[in-house]
Amino acid sequence: MFDSIVIPKSRLLGIDEKINKYLSLIEDEEITFQTKDFDQTLSTYYIKGDSLMYKKGVYEWVDDANHFLHGYMKTISEEIVPHDITTTIICYDYFNAEPLDISIHLKIVFIKGKVDEISLHTYEEEDSKARIERSKKWAEESRKELAFRKTFLGKCQRVLRKFLFKISIVFLRIGDKIQKLSFKI
Repeated sequence: MFDSIVIPKSRLLGIDEKINKYLSLIEDEEITFQTKDFDQTLSTYYIKGDSLMYKKGVYEWVDDANHFLHGYMKTISEEIVPHDITTTIICYDYFNAEPLDISIHLKIVFIKGKVDEISLHTYEEEDSKARIERSKKWAEESRKELAFRKTFLGKCQRVLRKFLFKISIVFLRIGDKIQKLSFKI
């Protein structure tokens, strides 16, 4: 999992020419990057001025038989509070556009919840034609696979896979019973 960190576009301007090029493609005033360097709980962090903030919430579980997980987390309250931490994070974003796809990683140093440094960690540009060609190839392969599944041979393959899966479960259970017997001996 990952966390998100929201950074005002104005906070990144002028750090590096490559960052400026990336920012020129972004219309929003705030940019959401992902990072795996915080708690990895799908939390949202913010840089406000020079301070690191995070969204702190109070939630409760609500049982709901019609819901995918038979319930969900209901938000009771949320507030954005300071996060007093000293750490270095790498946050990243991928921007797909024509004619250019950009992968950007920023390094941010926090000391006691204050931004000490923001710098460019890695930056890659790729011609979007390569991504577009991969997408077309994937779509064509998916179309062929779906067409094959509708054929008699495709249906037989699915039935055979299900049968083999069930047989493998039976053999696993037999193996478990043999193992349990061997421990008793």
